[in-house]
Amino acid sequence: MFGISTAYKSPEISDGDQLIDELAKTGVPGVELDYRLTVDAFDKIARRLKNGSLQVLSLHNYCPHPEILPIEKACGDAFWLSAIDEHERQLAVKYSLRTIRSAHDLGARAVVFHLGRIGIVRKNKEWFDLFKTGKFWAPEGRAFVDRTLAERESAKEPYWNALLNSLEVLNREAEKLNISIGVENRYYWDDFPNFKEIGILLEMFEGGKLGYWHDVGHAQAHETFGLCNHEQFLQAYSNRLVGLHLHDCKEIGYNDHFAPGTGFIDYDMIKRYLPDQAIRIIEAHPKVSAEELQQGIAFLKNKGIVT
Repeated sequence: MFGISTAYKSPEISDGDQLIDELAKTGVPGVELDYRLTVDAFDKIARRLKNGSLQVLSLHNYCPHPEILPIEKACGDAFWLSAIDEHERQLAVKYSLRTIRSAHDLGARAVVFHLGRIGIVRKNKEWFDLFKTGKFWAPEGRAFVDRTLAERESAKEPYWNALLNSLEVLNREAEKLNISIGVENRYYWDDFPNFKEIGILLEMFEGGKLGYWHDVGHAQAHETFGLCNHEQFLQAYSNRLVGLHLHDCKEIGYNDHFAPGTGFIDYDMIKRYLPDQAIRIIEAHPKVSAEELQQGIAFLKNKGIVT
């Protein structure tokens, strides 16, 4: 079975009943509940789904959205699991545990997690400007990228240690409730985890409930920026694959969340690495029309990615 993320409409529709009505129109049999759902919307959806035809396959932390924050701040990194501020880290753990328990209550198999980031200044404008102006691969761009990644590494240790403390707690609860923790490969270079760190975490938590969640757009962005080849993620970690976010990258190679089959992503390559049990979630955003979504679903079926 495959599903669609509520992210397809949650930025536009806040009412839980209306949101489920819109997702039902897609004809997709499963659903992932994303982090933009208020407690009220989540409760409405939970009531609907317990008695409806849509099956909850996964939740995306934090779900429901922590009520101590305004919904405008809804984000998978609303609190960092890697925070070195202990108050923030404890809030991250508290609301992550709630997501795991919510997943269990709804009969889902997994929770998708962002693991936080390293507290350095994120130089997005410089990074993207270098790429757009064609200087990214020139000596000027290479020097900038090398400095940025070196800064990440030098600042990493306290945030990494905080993250491990958080994951120990979450893994124990996930083991108790038999919910998989899907560690998502992330988009930005200062996020946890990078390619190497995924492998370290999988080794550290081998035998537990922590596995790998592959976001195809994020992996494609890493390839675009020369950080890691897309296929490397799946070559290395498909044996621990919990699930995937399926969408596409267009334009200059890092603008993602378009309908599958409309961009650069090599779905034939992806198909080669998919274990049968991996959860497949279409994570299209509202910019994708209903017609484009249906074409994307047909594309995935034709490729044998979903059935």
